[in-house]
Amino acid sequence: MPITDRQKRIMEWEAVAADPCSHPLQAIEAVQQRLTAYGPTLRCRLMANKVIRALLKFNDFSVAKQSGVRPVAIREAAKSLKATLAAAIALKTEQRQLEDEQNGMASEPLEAPPIEALEENVNTTFDDGSTWTLRNGKPERVEVAHV
Repeated sequence: MPITDRQKRIMEWEAVAADPCSHPLQAIEAVQQRLTAYGPTLRCRLMANKVIRALLKFNDFSVAKQSGVRPVAIREAAKSLKATLAAAIALKTEQRQLEDEQNGMASEPLEAPPIEALEENVNTTFDDGSTWTLRNGKPERVEVAHV
């Protein structure tokens, strides 16, 4: 089975990112391209974190001299990449929450009512339409079948 262009690009990005300290600027660029193309997928986040960890400790002056960039600039670029990754993850999380809300799925659980308002094994319906009870002294939401 032939390799697709997408698979080829991913392999190229991962090859550069495999040894980020030998080509620091190319490694950062590879991660940024992958983030742009596919978003913060798990594989991309793992690759990015590996590059970021390696380059935040970067002190190889011979490689820096070859690339024409000072080690401090490479570390700053790694910090910038870390911020970009965090922003991409936050955006993806926000998008998922919006999709959940649009599909009628609450992404955050309802806050339980105070224990004083509940009785053990007695269903209590509140103004928001939710029904709760106490089980073993802990509030538990009850799904009530509507007939």
